[in-house]
Amino acid sequence: LEAVALLKQQVVEGKLQKFKLVVVGRVVPEMEAKLKAMEQALGVADVVVWLGHKESEDCSTYLWAGDLAVLPFDEGVRLNNSSFAVCAMHGLPIITTQGQNLEPAFAHAKNVFLCPSRNKKALAGAIEHLMRSSAARETLGREASKLADVVFSWDVTLAATLKVLRSVQPA
Repeated sequence: LEAVALLKQQVVEGKLQKFKLVVVGRVVPEMEAKLKAMEQALGVADVVVWLGHKESEDCSTYLWAGDLAVLPFDEGVRLNNSSFAVCAMHGLPIITTQGQNLEPAFAHAKNVFLCPSRNKKALAGAIEHLMRSSAARETLGREASKLADVVFSWDVTLAATLKVLRSVQPA
C-alpha cells in the first residue's frame, strides 16, 4: 500500500496515468483491519478495491482483465506459491520479490520483474516501469505463461505424480 501511495502521488502530479489496485483473494483476518487502517492513513482508499475470495471462474475473469500482478512475498517468490502459479497461467506480467535463494526458473525482466522485499520505492518503481511499457508487460506475460506451461501444466503434474508413485511401488 505504501508503493500505491507513491504511485498515486505521481498521478496527482500528472506524471502517471490513473490506476486501480484490485486485491483478489483472502486477506488473513488479523491483517485485514491493519491493511484497511493503512489504506486510510495513506489516502489510497479511492484507488484500492478489495474483492476478497472469489471462485475460480470469477477469479479468472478478474485476472484476464488485469494489466499486471503484484505479488510481494516476504521471503521472495517460490514456484510453490499458488498465487504466482495462477497469475502465470493467466499470462499476467508479474512483479514479485526476490528472496535469498531464487529458484533458477525465475529470470528478472524475462519471466518476472523482481524487486527487493519490503522496499516500497523499488516496488513502486517496478509498477511504474510496467505501467509505462506495454512491450515489457507483453514480454513478461508471454514468458510467465511459458513458465507456467513448463512447470504447472497438468501433463507435468501428472508425470511428476506418476514418477513418485512408481518410486514407492513395491517390487
